[in-house]
Amino acid sequence: MRTDKTKSSSGGFMQCFYRLSVAAMLLLSCGQSHAQYTGITIGDGPSSTKILRVDYRDYSTLVFFEYTRPDGHDVCNFNENTYISLPNDATKYHLINSVNMPIYNGMTERWAIVDQPNQVHHFILEFEKIPELQDFDIIENSSDPDAFNFHRVHIADTTKRDYGNIDAFIADSPLKERGKTWVNGNQFDYIKAGNITITANCAITKKYGKYYTLYADITNHGSKSVMFSMNNVNATGYTLKKDQLKPQEMTLMTAKDYDKRINRTHFWETLVAAAGSALAEEEASKKTITTETTENSSTSVDAHADASGNAAYGYISNDGYGLGTISSYGSADAYANVYTTTYGKSTTVIKDPVAAQIAREQTDQYMNELAQSNHEIKQRLGEGYMESTVIPAQSVYSGFFHIKHKKIDTLRVDFVIDGVTFPFTFNTSTD
Repeated sequence: MRTDKTKSSSGGFMQCFYRLSVAAMLLLSCGQSHAQYTGITIGDGPSSTKILRVDYRDYSTLVFFEYTRPDGHDVCNFNENTYISLPNDATKYHLINSVNMPIYNGMTERWAIVDQPNQVHHFILEFEKIPELQDFDIIENSSDPDAFNFHRVHIADTTKRDYGNIDAFIADSPLKERGKTWVNGNQFDYIKAGNITITANCAITKKYGKYYTLYADITNHGSKSVMFSMNNVNATGYTLKKDQLKPQEMTLMTAKDYDKRINRTHFWETLVAAAGSALAEEEASKKTITTETTENSSTSVDAHADASGNAAYGYISNDGYGLGTISSYGSADAYANVYTTTYGKSTTVIKDPVAAQIAREQTDQYMNELAQSNHEIKQRLGEGYMESTVIPAQSVYSGFFHIKHKKIDTLRVDFVIDGVTFPFTFNTSTD
């Protein structure tokens, strides 16, 4: 697992994927033996993380974790090269999927935001099937002492228990995901929490003054309207002095002030143009007003548009019979976010066709209902200067707003929607 320590500012068979509740995947265990164990001990590992239980499924092994945020660490993820090893066994049992924890593959930047003091986050890692009741190690990076390596994981209580509900396990840890995506060579940051995804990009505007201009898309994936208020958008600048970040209050330009500036600029441009028409061409050329940048509406971005490849196998993912779940790296349903490793996407396992058929029949109704709701975003709103507005279900509100420029090293902009904070941070030290 990678965590980001920040200086506190305030503290194979199918290529078509379905968004399917992880709970529905538990139907695959119908008629099969149960082997879940609790009472897990760890000989050596990070103090921030516990292993609460281990599920030995027919085709994979699920490890259930509880992570408590250490001071100063606001984000975390897991390296896709993580594996399980056993004593006297050279085999590496690869990580296939994760639930509620983004996977880092060396190129794609995705993180879980865990930014509240002592925040507890539950997640699950799914590995290739390992022998039951043997001690094992979980290795993220054996050469990195700060990596999340767990040595001598031991099943202390060998009492077999029924499989628990995966959705219930992560229900109190809703994932807030942060990442980066690129459109036409421009980098956009995104944050996804619940049914809301915000993508944002920050640039300098030099027209009627100097401003930080934030371009944003706010996508409501849900079935109900949400209220977006510019009163719930806050900006803070930070200057690095003697290894300490000094905060500065930043001022957002309101839509009303923006209109005044635009009208004033247009007035003077018109006046100059009229005056210029009465002058000789040489004189008029000396009085032409130029601008360094112009206002542009934000670019529409799908934060998960790069999800592709084959789903992996295992109970959380593709079973090889069309019961698979979730496209790689970031697709999610209302219950969980599931991420698939490169290894998982390139590997398939033939499973019991009878069990698969039973599970398929039991989930047909769910799949049909899900297909009806899995439609494209209905409408795009705004694309001008951002104001407070209601964002209907399945809609995107796009636009931009200005923040008065100050010489700072870092700009933090927080959007608050339905009580959830979407914190964006931009490096402005080169401005």
